[in-house]
Amino acid sequence: MGRSIAVQRASGKHATFDFAELCEANVAAADYIALCGRFHTVALDGIPVFDSSNRPAAYRFVTLIDVLYEHRVRLLAASAAEPFSLFAAVITQADKAHTALTDFIVDDNLGFAKDRIISRLTEMQSHEYARAHAECVPSALYPSLPSALPGSLTSTGPVCAGATRRSCSWSSRSSWNSNATNA
Repeated sequence: MGRSIAVQRASGKHATFDFAELCEANVAAADYIALCGRFHTVALDGIPVFDSSNRPAAYRFVTLIDVLYEHRVRLLAASAAEPFSLFAAVITQADKAHTALTDFIVDDNLGFAKDRIISRLTEMQSHEYARAHAECVPSALYPSLPSALPGSLTSTGPVCAGATRRSCSWSSRSSWNSNATNA
């Protein structure tokens, strides 16, 4: 595509980005696919609640989550709210007459996409997704896992060394304190 995304914080196959770097910049699905080819774990900080002021960023966030999900990339996220609440102000034309919200986005495409994204973010928090992620990543990248158990969760450690047991760890606080349990 001829564009480049500056990766300011990376270590091996892990990268950390601010929301603005990936969702407020001029990026598209092809850029996210390229990131998935380089990193198996992406941390995203500063995800806002979506409203009429950040609709383009909401569309990019939807695309980002779709691409991460399809490529089984592990997501660590810190946001202003839990996944369902991120899209509370996004409604479809059919829901417009039934809303009590005063600041909302009437957007059928984004309104239908939000349910899919919430579902994907929920699934990305599951052990099944973590297993699928581990199966896609060579076991040599996880030296803390017993070599006899490549690509599986064990009672002695998480999929990624030093990370959480959940594949998509979500924090609705501004810090990186995760809601998931540490190993």
